Amino acid sequence: MKNYLIIILSILLLVSTDMFPQQHRFRGDGKGREKLMELEKVKLLDELDLSEENSIKFITRLKDHRNRMDDFMKQQNDMIDQMESQLNNKDGNYKKIIDNYLEIDSKMNKERENFISGISDILTDAQIVKYLVFERRFREEVRGVLMRERMRRDK
Repeated sequence: MKNYLIIILSILLLVSTDMFPQQHRFRGDGKGREKLMELEKVKLLDELDLSEENSIKFITRLKDHRNRMDDFMKQQNDMIDQMESQLNNKDGNYKKIIDNYLEIDSKMNKERENFISGISDILTDAQIVKYLVFERRFREEVRGVLMRERMRRDK
């Protein structure tokens, strides 16, 4: 419990000083996001209990995967911006925009599938499951801290 409290306080400190979520983007110079990702990496490597060699391989692949996913997210955000600007246009080609959006979504799903199947030469099946569970729990933990911080700030 003490360890959990320390982790939550660390995240809260990182989040409250450098980050503010806004439309799935981070404001500022990105230091908060980098700190959060560094914390996630440390906790993840501890959870997976990898050798140094496998840690390096895994983190390299994870970073590449996340960069590709970030690119897809940027494309989707750009598509949403384009959709928003065409809402008032009666002659808007909505079908094409929707198809493009869904194509990017499909590419994201394929990238995630390739990443998960591609790390099987580094991680055991049990470690892949631990990674997937960790990823969701960490995301929920961060979301909870952000919500509590926002509520505290709004009072």
